[in-house]
Amino acid sequence: MRSTATKRNNRPLADLATLQTYLANAEAARDTIATSGRVELVERNGRRMSLTKANLPWLDGYILQLQRDIETAENCAAGRPRRRHAIGTIW
Repeated sequence: MRSTATKRNNRPLADLATLQTYLANAEAARDTIATSGRVELVERNGRRMSLTKANLPWLDGYILQLQRDIETAENCAAGRPRRRHAIGTIW
């Protein structure tokens, strides 16, 4: 079952099970890279990527985005409105 939740570009999100699989794979890859520094292959959007310690900031952002996508999909499935995030200000 596909979620009816949408991203900013109005593309449908992947189903919840797929998002959770992507998140588990990304977290496992992050743990492996952080502890051993080895290159790990991660699948994202049907593509395989080679990652090293230099990619950890990108991987952290990807994990955060997956967590937000999962939250949105769960809220949509439960009929709750999409959670809005606070707007940051810089002085």
